[in-house]
Amino acid sequence: MTKKIRTRSPKATGQEVNKSAAIREVLTKDPTGKPQAVAKTLADRGVHVTPAFVSQVKLKMKQREAMPLARGNPSAVSQFASTELMEAKRLVDKLGVEKARAAVELLARLS
Repeated sequence: MTKKIRTRSPKATGQEVNKSAAIREVLTKDPTGKPQAVAKTLADRGVHVTPAFVSQVKLKMKQREAMPLARGNPSAVSQFASTELMEAKRLVDKLGVEKARAAVELLARLS
């Protein structure tokens, strides 16, 4: 039977390293960096990560950049009560989109 070798985690030794944050830091300085190059750069700093892990973090960064920011930007639907939207829909169904839009613009100018 082989004996398991236990290593102490970074938290236990007091040398806490957030590997994902370290990868993001390197990638912000060099966004076109290849995963192997980033892993080597971090290995020189004493942070050991695999190129596959670097690829995962890089992919997540790209996905987050592509996501629209919903915070602080309320959608048009949430600005109106459902009864107001139903009334507006009835008006559009009755007049058509273009005539309803023209009527709203005319009302805005009169106010």
